[in-house]
Amino acid sequence: IDDLQSTSDFGYAVLDALSARVAVVDADGTIIAINRAWHTFAKQNDLHHDQRGVGVNYFAVSRHAVASGDPHAIAVIHGLRAVLSGSQDFFYHEYPCDSPTGAEWFAVRITSLDDGQRGRAVIAHEDITEHRQAEERERLLSTITDALQESLDPETTFTRLVSFLVPTVADWCSVALVDSDGVLRRVAVVHADPEKAPLAAALMHLPLDPHSQTGLPYAIRSGRPFVDADVRIDAWRWEQSSDYVRVHRSLGISSQMNVPLVARGRVIGGIAFIVGDSGRRYTDTDLPFVEEIGRRAALAIDNARLHHELQQSEAQYRTLIEQIPGTVYLATPDDLGNLLYQSPQISEMLGYTIEEWLQYPSYWHTRLHPDDVDRLQASDAHAVATGEPFTIDYRSIKRDGDPIWIRDYGVLIRDEQGQPVHWLGITLDITEQKQAEEALKKSERRLRDIVDNIPAVTYTYVYDGDTEQATIDVSRQITAILGY
Repeated sequence: IDDLQSTSDFGYAVLDALSARVAVVDADGTIIAINRAWHTFAKQNDLHHDQRGVGVNYFAVSRHAVASGDPHAIAVIHGLRAVLSGSQDFFYHEYPCDSPTGAEWFAVRITSLDDGQRGRAVIAHEDITEHRQAEERERLLSTITDALQESLDPETTFTRLVSFLVPTVADWCSVALVDSDGVLRRVAVVHADPEKAPLAAALMHLPLDPHSQTGLPYAIRSGRPFVDADVRIDAWRWEQSSDYVRVHRSLGISSQMNVPLVARGRVIGGIAFIVGDSGRRYTDTDLPFVEEIGRRAALAIDNARLHHELQQSEAQYRTLIEQIPGTVYLATPDDLGNLLYQSPQISEMLGYTIEEWLQYPSYWHTRLHPDDVDRLQASDAHAVATGEPFTIDYRSIKRDGDPIWIRDYGVLIRDEQGQPVHWLGITLDITEQKQAEEALKKSERRLRDIVDNIPAVTYTYVYDGDTEQATIDVSRQITAILGY
């Protein structure tokens, strides 16, 4: 008998050492033993004595939940019946449970008890709240990351970010960024309650004090996240405007977390996570999760801003390029005829569309004047082989068949490591210049013919008023007259 008592005591001691809430039921579902964790949970949740422990029928206390259609209760009761009947040895199910401290998650394991007495089972309820929260947070982080990567538009990035944070992480959120001139500017305020949207809009227009010792400005200025588990909003009156305090009080704020957004080593803004009406409360254990949200959000927002700035810069340079009285082109390092970019002035210069130039490799060479093909190809080959800048004049054929003289300047652009990136070239229409040069040559030839046929010697010298300078031109008649 002593040995049996000792074994029983040992068994109960083992059960009491477990963190799971454990009960043993007989074939009818009546609880015949519980451990300390089961008793403590029942007491903490104010369960009536006839619902707590030994002698209570598990099926009976679950009858109301089953009758109301609770899917979790129905699943657990079916699982218990299956184990007690011997149709299965084990059953597992996860279910949520509301408690005074908030929503919790539990896993129930029902195992057939092989102790020589048929129809007994061990029911163990394990708190898996932290595990489920970790899984849900990881899923949320993954969802946030995927969503933020879908757009490079800054405003879209802000909107998507807060749409995932409210109400999952916070009752409402505020996002602020640091402008290029250092001014804090709110870019988004979203509340879970649609009826408070006007208050959120009002907060958007209230200025943020960069020197504030509380809230988001302090997190941004210090670069450090912090939790204010119990917000004392009355204390804000000493440094915030009455409108600022009133709007925050109306939106609801009892606990908050403020996280700076840091990208490339500098603070670009911050996110305020705030709870109020839901009754939730933040603690220091929540901080690592929202810090990770802040890290990913900062990266996405910074990328979006960089993309926006790049687009603006490209638009400015494109506008500048398209105002040049000529054309600008980019070509691959190994083939000057293989264009990567062609400015739209080419259409006005030659009559061909940009698409025609870019669609076919070396299309430019097919438009050359036949007499200039070999010379230009030799120039291109030399430039590609040496990487040296070049300037060359040649003729091209316009769409209407007329020739046009072009002056082509090219330089090879290299990266920071000295590797070739592309050729940058500028082409100018010098047809009028060439025509003027040819007209001048013709005029000079006509003048020479007239001078050479005058029956006298003509000459030209430079006179500066004091000293006669060297003769620079003498007609051919000098030879006939003087024999020289």
